[in-house]
Amino acid sequence: MNIVFITADQLAAGMLGCYGSGVDSTPTLDRLAAEGVRFDRCYATSPVCAPNRATMLTGRSPVVHGIINNNYALATDMPTYAHVLQAYGYRTGGFGKFHQTPMHLPVPENVAFLGFDESIVSEDPKWGPWLEWIRSEHPEHLEAALALCWPQWPNTPSPSEVDDC
Repeated sequence: MNIVFITADQLAAGMLGCYGSGVDSTPTLDRLAAEGVRFDRCYATSPVCAPNRATMLTGRSPVVHGIINNNYALATDMPTYAHVLQAYGYRTGGFGKFHQTPMHLPVPENVAFLGFDESIVSEDPKWGPWLEWIRSEHPEHLEAALALCWPQWPNTPSPSEVDDC
């Protein structure tokens, strides 16, 4: 059995077809939801990202795992669902944004401490592999993709981004 756990920043359930959106924009996610398990009653434990991600990884509330805002690091000895899956013989992988280290520190190159055998970590969507894929495979969508990115701090685009649009 395979387990795929997908999370996304800034995505309301109503934007997905499997949750009632009338726009056919998420056919792959809709198919995965139809063939797998879909969560209909999820509640955020905090109004900011990192505590919620830590809760999803650990099954514990922010008071227990200690991440109360975006500038805290998850303890390296805190068990996660990936550790549990490893104990049952699963090979685990984590890809994308984890946001489990303080924002002012460099992003770790891997997240093995979270229980992942393989990982590709990118905290800044402007420079991640997905944007390079869009640049090379679908350049006609580059402007829209850049519009979805978080602004570069302090809200200034890089020269290459200005030239691309």
